Amino acid sequence: MSGPPRYLVAKYISDLQRMEPRNIGVVVWTSGSVAARFAAERPGGTGDIDGRSVPAFVTSTAAYKQWVDFWRGLFSASPGAGGKFRDRWAESLKATSRGNFWLAEGGVVLDRKVDDTQLLADGLFARLVEPGLSDDGRDIALDRVADDIIRRLRLARNTNFHTKYRVACSVAPNVEEDFEFSHAYKNGSLRRLYQRVPLCAKRTPLRRTVHDSAWMFEKVVQQRIVARDQAIALVYVSEEQKKDPAISWSFDVLSSVARLANLADPNEALAAFVVD
Repeated sequence: MSGPPRYLVAKYISDLQRMEPRNIGVVVWTSGSVAARFAAERPGGTGDIDGRSVPAFVTSTAAYKQWVDFWRGLFSASPGAGGKFRDRWAESLKATSRGNFWLAEGGVVLDRKVDDTQLLADGLFARLVEPGLSDDGRDIALDRVADDIIRRLRLARNTNFHTKYRVACSVAPNVEEDFEFSHAYKNGSLRRLYQRVPLCAKRTPLRRTVHDSAWMFEKVVQQRIVARDQAIALVYVSEEQKKDPAISWSFDVLSSVARLANLADPNEALAAFVVD
């Protein structure tokens, strides 16, 4: 590999008025080769997208797939000549940016220890691209919206509103479990129990997460700690993601034991936190 590699960062902007881009991929090139990695791509670098893994902040999975296909088509048609040609090619790539999808200048990889363009792309992807789930399993989009609403409604200053609220619940004769809910609202009596449920995980952790949350809701309702409409499962799912069978199953399971609030809908999100 001759010459220092350069790279572009693919970005997605969900709200064009707020202009807050999120990284969704990287493109690395030298005078001899081009490599890329995008969020939710299946292994192999073919551009095949796993719809279940598309970041929750992307509002259209179909549009996301089209852009990845479009960009990869341009990569495959890139010139094989020297570095100057590649740099001009990279500028033409950036010029394709439109609407929610952009390619921005990343820089030059100076401290490279791997003589493989794809490995460099994978390394940059791991450092720069924010996944749908954080390292500790949180749904980043869900947390961001929930935190914004709590801030707007000034709930953190409300002595009746609690975060990481623990509930002791009898789940069987002589068996008690200590549940921790994301939030609670208690004004004399307990009025609301909230649980943030990340639905952008892979299939196996997704089932475990949904089952654990459903178990908690089922038991607190059975024990009449709260009524079913006071037990609220907070999720963040786009219209495209709702079509996924695993997400549809998650909705059915959670809504069978609690009130489901999809924070991707602004009105639904606000209503979930307003207590009469």
